[in-house]
Amino acid sequence: MLRSFAAKLSKSTTQFLLPRHYSTTKTTQGQDADLSYLSHALECARSSLRYGDVPVGAIIVRDDDGLVLGEGYNKRERDRSAIAHAEIVAIQRASEIVGERRLNAEGSCTMYVTLEPCLMCYTACSHAHISRIVYAAENEGAKTKGTTSTSEAIKHIKLNYMPSLEHLHVEESSQMLKDFFRDLRERRKKKK
Repeated sequence: MLRSFAAKLSKSTTQFLLPRHYSTTKTTQGQDADLSYLSHALECARSSLRYGDVPVGAIIVRDDDGLVLGEGYNKRERDRSAIAHAEIVAIQRASEIVGERRLNAEGSCTMYVTLEPCLMCYTACSHAHISRIVYAAENEGAKTKGTTSTSEAIKHIKLNYMPSLEHLHVEESSQMLKDFFRDLRERRKKKK
């Protein structure tokens, strides 16, 4: 049961990064709405850079009214935690707001994330009953290292609840990741 969102938000120690111009209700349909929500996730991703972490951001949106239930960004370096991925942080925040571990208690939800989720994050979305995941950039690292992407891996697994996984290319997300890893390589070379 969704408790009073405003009351819960004001009591929460969690800082939400909703841009002032951002509307929490859908004003457009389909791909335009998806791009708008991915833009919000990009704003979250920029927060990761303050801590030297991979710039990944995620938001969870309730589908029927466009209400942003949770958002997160990578905090692995800041928190020194292997599981502090943007998707996990967003799920935790949304669960606090909804008051349930299953985020579909008040209707279906979509996660918007700037990078294709890893298997851990996809499985967490499954357990949280998020119906759809829309991501902006493919995991190029998986391709270059010869590992399997999540979109390929889920073709071979069966979970009780399988969120759909959709790629909607946003060049800004891909470029932000490329720039981050280029800068990281340069910093490592200078240390040697």
